[in-house]
Amino acid sequence: MLIMVAGLSALLLSLAVAVLASTKALNEPSLIVLAEAQNRITLGSALTYLQETSRLGWGTNPGDHAYGWTDVRDGEIGPRGPRDASGTINRLGWSPGGNFPAPGGVLRGDLYAWRLPPYAISQEVAPNAFKLTDADAAQAAWAPIVGAEPVIREWNDGSPKRTDSARPFWQRAVADTKTNGTGGYVTQPVMGTWNEFAAGDQRPQAESVGRTWFRIYRERSTDCDGNGVPWYDTVPFAGSGTFIVTVGAGATRGFRFWDASTDYLNGRTSIPAGISAHSSPIDPVTASASGLFFDEGVFKAMRQGERIAWYRVQWTASTSSGLDPLAVVAVERGLSTQNRFHGIMTQTEQTNDFNILPHHGGAIRWIQRLEKEPPVW
Repeated sequence: MLIMVAGLSALLLSLAVAVLASTKALNEPSLIVLAEAQNRITLGSALTYLQETSRLGWGTNPGDHAYGWTDVRDGEIGPRGPRDASGTINRLGWSPGGNFPAPGGVLRGDLYAWRLPPYAISQEVAPNAFKLTDADAAQAAWAPIVGAEPVIREWNDGSPKRTDSARPFWQRAVADTKTNGTGGYVTQPVMGTWNEFAAGDQRPQAESVGRTWFRIYRERSTDCDGNGVPWYDTVPFAGSGTFIVTVGAGATRGFRFWDASTDYLNGRTSIPAGISAHSSPIDPVTASASGLFFDEGVFKAMRQGERIAWYRVQWTASTSSGLDPLAVVAVERGLSTQNRFHGIMTQTEQTNDFNILPHHGGAIRWIQRLEKEPPVW
């Protein structure tokens, strides 16, 4: 009996080991697929960041408006802001040779979810306090603002647009109110005060930390002049919108170096020839100085367990293959000229930098996956 029990136990143990080995063998490829999927999603986030920040978010005022990585008005290096009173165009948030967004600088993007985003709206609705049933009171309130008579617009053939939308606003408001009741239903903010509503809760959700990250290196003119240095620089590109985007599925949170002399990519402990050494534009803060990691050994293990990919991309201010119809109309009226740097339409008034664009974030012209590590990332 004991011999039989021992034999069955040994058989079960061997089967368990085989199952575990098989599971491990299947799990490793699935982890690679998962990491590649994370990297592709992260690449999309990085490209969206490039598009959005080509126009917004630079300078001492977060709302300062920019005009592209290559300025659509004159082809100079952006981001730059509107002209001041003297007609001068100033850079926004950067200086030559400095940190990103200057050419030669790197941005580190650590991706995680906030506990609550700014201006979060609840899915619940509640009755609004307004009550608008008196037509005379409504007309008295709205007529001075929007006019008591409808504005009849014309179609292209000259015939008038006599639709319900042409009625005065106060008439439509009264009709809607009588149809829908004495009040309206509106969405409600999640937070109770305006400051809390505007700020949100920027603390990261624990389960989202250390999943994925991206880095964006903005190429200098010497990186895209087509002279073969770096190794991928084989075609010259005009403008200042070419970038190296690095995406990583792992927990190093996008830090490039442990300290100013230590590099753990692919298990190496020093910076090899052909790879740029640490500098402030590449990594303003090292992993060691950040205080986010328990010790050097932990960071090294995290780096060795990551899957990293590099892409070279180019931003363009153009968002379509042809001209926007509104821009063509503007040209016929003598308001705009075609910008020779991007083939788009730009208003020429010095005090008004309005750009006639279908979308103000530009587009990504091309994406090239690099087969090996670039010199700077």
